[in-house]
Order: sequence, then C-alpha cells, then structure tokens
Amino acid sequence: GMVTVTLRSMAVESSHKKEVTRRLPGSVTVAALKRMCQQLFALPVAQQALFAKSKEESDVWAAEAMTEDLKPISHYCTWEEGEVLMQQRDAATQAQEEEVDKAEAEAAAERKMAAMNAAHAEEVAAGKLQQPPQRVLAPVDNLNPPGPLAATGLPRDQVVYLIEPKHANVGRDNFCVLSNSATSEEISEI
Repeated sequence: GMVTVTLRSMAVESSHKKEVTRRLPGSVTVAALKRMCQQLFALPVAQQALFAKSKEESDVWAAEAMTEDLKPISHYCTWEEGEVLMQQRDAATQAQEEEVDKAEAEAAAERKMAAMNAAHAEEVAAGKLQQPPQRVLAPVDNLNPPGPLAATGLPRDQVVYLIEPKHANVGRDNFCVLSNSATSEEISEI
C-alpha cells in the first residue's frame, strides 16, 4: 500500500531546510529513500542514517533505525502516516561500519572458498574428478612454468606445439602437463 512520509533533516548543515511530505508506495527501498533525501537535503547517501517513526509518536528517540538499504520502506513504516528523520553519520562510525563490512565480505569469501575446496575434494574422493599423477608433475616442475600446473590430456605433439616459443604464452596461470608417457629426457628435449 501507500505510505505518507514526512522527510525531515536532523543534520547540522540542512536542519534549517523545510520538511517535505510525500505519498510513496511501500515497496520503495530504503536506498531509494536515501537518494531522495540526498536530492532534498544535499547530504550524500553514504553519510545518512534514516529513522522511521509514526506521526503519533512524539519521542524521536523511539524512532526505528532503517538499517537495511534493500528492504522496502514498508518494513520500517508500518503506519499509514509518519516521519523519516535523516541524521548525519559521523566519520568514525562510518569508517567502523565499512571495516566491519569488509571483514564480513572477507569471511564470506573464505567460507565460499572452503566450501568449493570441500566440494572438489568430495568429487575427487567419489572418482568424478582425477588429480594429475605426481610422477608427471615432478619432471615438469623443472621447466619453471608461470603458474599452477593443469593436466590437459592432450597428446604429446599438441603439447609440444603449445610449448614452442611462438605459442608459449598460453596464459599466465595455466600450463600444459605432458601425458604419463613423457619422461624427464623427453621434457628436457623440449
């Protein structure tokens, strides 16, 4: 449904500006409301903290923090008519929140990598994937390839073709491994 919202700035630089009342769909996101406040009160979105309270609520300290930008305003504005107060976040709080966000993103990336590694190990254990045999990798290590070794399954003549100087730039992180039939002598000849 629709929500009537009175936007008011509590930030020092724009607190003198007149409040603005808008009738908005409840599906409007908090992020969109912040962009609207930026246009009205000239405070960048990153520096805003929004708080919602009903028209009947006289205590501004009872206002609910609108912390999740992707949520619709109806999540916070459960009344038909109310106020959204915009405050300016201080730099220290903003830097602390950015540090927490960065740490959470790094932790999520580590969890994702651990899950991918576990899934890979399960597939190897189930016989769905094959690890390259170590006896093939050992002599090729002497060639000092530019990145991690990757088994290709290509015949020897195709691998030689790829390794020749004019085709040596196969990719910074990929390198061809010779088949099981390759010996240290054959590799050194290449």
